[in-house]
Amino acid sequence: MNEFIIDYADVFLLRTTIKEPIVTSFGKMESRSAVLIRIIDNNGYIGWGEAWCNFPIYAAENRVNFFTTELVSKLLGRKVNHPKTVFLKLWNELRAISNQSGDRGTVSQVLAGIDLALWDIKAQRSKQPLWKLLGGANSCIQTYASGINPNNPAAIVEQKLSEGYTAFKLKIGFDPDLDRQNLDQIRKLIGQSFKLMADANQAWTPNQAQSMIQSIENTKLVWLEEPLPADSTSSEWKELVEFSPFPIAVGENLYHYDSFIWAIKSNFFRYIQPDLSKWGGISGCLDIGKTALKNRVIFCPHWLGSGIGLLASAHLLAGVGGEGYLEVDANINPLQNLFEEDLMQPIDGKFFLGDSPGLGKTLSLDALKEFGQS
Repeated sequence: MNEFIIDYADVFLLRTTIKEPIVTSFGKMESRSAVLIRIIDNNGYIGWGEAWCNFPIYAAENRVNFFTTELVSKLLGRKVNHPKTVFLKLWNELRAISNQSGDRGTVSQVLAGIDLALWDIKAQRSKQPLWKLLGGANSCIQTYASGINPNNPAAIVEQKLSEGYTAFKLKIGFDPDLDRQNLDQIRKLIGQSFKLMADANQAWTPNQAQSMIQSIENTKLVWLEEPLPADSTSSEWKELVEFSPFPIAVGENLYHYDSFIWAIKSNFFRYIQPDLSKWGGISGCLDIGKTALKNRVIFCPHWLGSGIGLLASAHLLAGVGGEGYLEVDANINPLQNLFEEDLMQPIDGKFFLGDSPGLGKTLSLDALKEFGQS
């Protein structure tokens, strides 16, 4: 029952406009996109995955084209003994293309989406929720409201407080005075008992980071995320970590297994944040999560896409265990609610995934029609 054959594979590009753009230190998103991968096995089980594509906007079309031209023929008729085995074989088959094109991101992200779909099928076939198949002890996970824009963040925080969130992450890396003002405003609003994080999205040089850290020390952040570019040197990270009064978090923009292992074992970072649709899928990120726990690093999977990837990230976190937090987009995003059932809602800052097999939700065909791009 564990082995199956891929009978069908296709891809969907979903897109919707939004009233309030998502603003980051590196750019602005005026629409939301998602690339969903569907795989059907020889017994009719349907697995769903998601490939990262949120920025720039044309990234979505690129992932769809790559899947259609390079992956469909490699998937059809393939025997699946285990998703990780397929993931590694496909990576070896596409390694030369990745090197030739210089587009490792597209290759990694499409393979990650395929991996998610295969794990969804594997869990359904085993009649287990994915979190339990991955070795989780229970389905309860901590969560936080993320992606909070610099424009009027208090309104978003107040809304999320009313929905049951107890931890919040603000986007910074803009005007220093605005960043400080927003952090102070949120801290005053939530008090000292609730948690506050900040994400600079790789905005600063080492000197700028130190200056900003010094000026926001009183906000008592749980973590400061990506204050430097992800490819900064070990010495740059070391100096900043030793300077900072609060922990530094990294991981969403690492693309090599060795990079994650270095980050975990460097003793620089308290939090590691791989994105399962950017690199590794479930197969790679499960290994990273378990390695993090063994080294007393807190595993907090990154996410800011559709509901498919959000559910997969939740199951991954529950499967790994530990003290980590699930990242949930605080912005209005219709692509989060793609299911026939209601999406999870936090209770005292926690999600409960339940025991339904696979990802645990049924994707709505009406949603595919509503947001699908021809």
